[in-house]
This record gives sequence, structure tokens and C-alpha cells, in this order.
Amino acid sequence: MQRVQAESEAATQGRSYMEGHGGKYSVSTSIDSMDPKWDAARRYMTSSGYWSLHLYLSEKRITVCKQEHILVWERWHRKEVPRGWVIHHINENPSDNDPLNLIALPKRLHRELHVQLKHLKSQCCGFDYAIRRRDVTNEFLLRSTRLDDLRRQWRLEEN
Repeated sequence: MQRVQAESEAATQGRSYMEGHGGKYSVSTSIDSMDPKWDAARRYMTSSGYWSLHLYLSEKRITVCKQEHILVWERWHRKEVPRGWVIHHINENPSDNDPLNLIALPKRLHRELHVQLKHLKSQCCGFDYAIRRRDVTNEFLLRSTRLDDLRRQWRLEEN
């Protein structure tokens, strides 16, 4: 159980672990989300309700971990999550990794969104909350899209 927990924690931080000398060592091996090897990965539910994928690479004798919602988003959009961005579950259910339920947001906007959602929960509930949550989330998605467009434009200007 401790091994699964250590690997799950590694997945949340994008690290891999290798066994040796009675312990595990962090290694910088990563496997592209499009790699079909991920289809054979084992799924584990983390204590916070996220699905974590664990892939053992026998040739390197290491286990590579990745959170499933990140893999699903990257496969759906055919690109990596931008550095400094996180994947948000629109319906706030961390085990629902339907690609239509996942959006990428900069970390700062993601924190701000959760503050707004917490405030919203204190004001309403049920169907009213679901409708208002959708509107607030769409507003943040629009803000992140503008930021992503600016980021691309800046990269083009640098070249």
C-alpha cells in the first residue's frame, strides 16, 4: 500500500520512481501521453479521488506515474499541458475524466476559480449551483483562452 501511495504522489508531481537499496529514487523518465504503452497502465484511485496511472517499464526497472485526467486531456488536445497550467474538472468530480469535463487553466486562474466556486456554494445549491458553476467556469475558460492566445503570440514575436 505504501508503494502505491508513493507512486500516486509521484504521479501528482510528474515524477517516476525506481527501486533500489530498500528505497525509491526519483528519476526523470517521462513517457509521452500519446504513447500506446499507457493503455496497459494500472489505475489506482488516490486518497483525493483522482485516478493515477502506473506503468512499469521493465527495461529500465522503474514505474512511471501520471494522473489520468492529464493523460486524457493531452490525448484529446494532442498537445502537452502548458507549463504552469493545470487540468480542472468542470463538474468538480476528480474521478470523471471525460474529455468534455476537462479544461486547462493557468494555476493562478485555477485557484481563483476555486475561490469563486467556494463562494458560490455558500450562496446557492443544487440545480442553481450547477447552472451558476457552469457560467463561472465558462468565464474562466474564456480568460484562459485569451491568455493562451497571448502566450502563442509572444512566442511568435520572440522568433
